[in-house]
Amino acid sequence: MDSVRCTLRLLPGDGAPGQAGWRIQRSLVRAGRGEHQSVGSHRGTDQPQTVMLAADEQDRRTTTRLILVMRGLRSLAYGLLSVLLGIALAGEGFSPVVIGILITVSLVGDMVGTYVIGLFADAWGRRRTLALLALFMAATGVIFGLVTSYPVLLVAAFFGTLGTSASETAPFLPIDQTMMAQVSTPERRTALFARYNLVAALSVAIGALVAGVPGLLT
Repeated sequence: MDSVRCTLRLLPGDGAPGQAGWRIQRSLVRAGRGEHQSVGSHRGTDQPQTVMLAADEQDRRTTTRLILVMRGLRSLAYGLLSVLLGIALAGEGFSPVVIGILITVSLVGDMVGTYVIGLFADAWGRRRTLALLALFMAATGVIFGLVTSYPVLLVAAFFGTLGTSASETAPFLPIDQTMMAQVSTPERRTALFARYNLVAALSVAIGALVAGVPGLLT
């Protein structure tokens, strides 16, 4: 005899989430045959359902804020580096050709990294992947701040996220956008992506402006 599993689904009715009008649909799934049968639904306004919906909305808002904050901090660093990186490398005695090669290697690394992340980010976990990329970005900054060996800088530029341009080209971008699409509702999605790009543009501008502060102080 086939086993039968009962599942419950919360479906939108006539009312808003957390209010009357939501209904629970009960379904039977026969294991082995994959048969699905809806056996009825009824209206429900139980308090636990309201609490679960509120908790889910709070989690979505928290995730959205974290994504925007991370985007802003990264863009601030990119704006700063887009001005100072070439100047700092030239100050260490690197020629314009050598600096150009280093930046090209960094951009190629971003391209390869974006492709690899697109293949494996879901398997690794998106938040875990973002944390790993952040560590690579921090390590790259430390290496460029302490090391002057050109081969080491080339390796760091390829595997790290250097941010050699004002616009983000690092693998962070596809993960951010995928997560935002997942946690936002259709009616809020356009506004959320607008805020995401606005935060990036303002942060890049502020970072580029901050790059001029050392010159003012001296």
